Amino acid sequence: MDEYKDYLYASRPYMRAPSFNLGDVSKLVLLRREKKCQSFEWYLSEVAYDLTSNYPLPPKLVVTGEVRYRSSRINIGPVYPVDKRKP
Repeated sequence: MDEYKDYLYASRPYMRAPSFNLGDVSKLVLLRREKKCQSFEWYLSEVAYDLTSNYPLPPKLVVTGEVRYRSSRINIGPVYPVDKRKP
């Protein structure tokens, strides 16, 4: 799912935070290489080929975070992604 991680972060921005730690995934990466696992792109095209036609992918994040006043700790709100795709 490496090439689709931006879509995951668009729906779950908290997962991008440094405090969200998955730990050591090197054993999983090694297992994936040893078993010659297919990519997520392959899965979407060969197994779930109708998934993106029924459920289109969201726009990739351009910015993420919060807007705050410098002089206080008031949180104005989250910054939502901007859709850069042309209609």
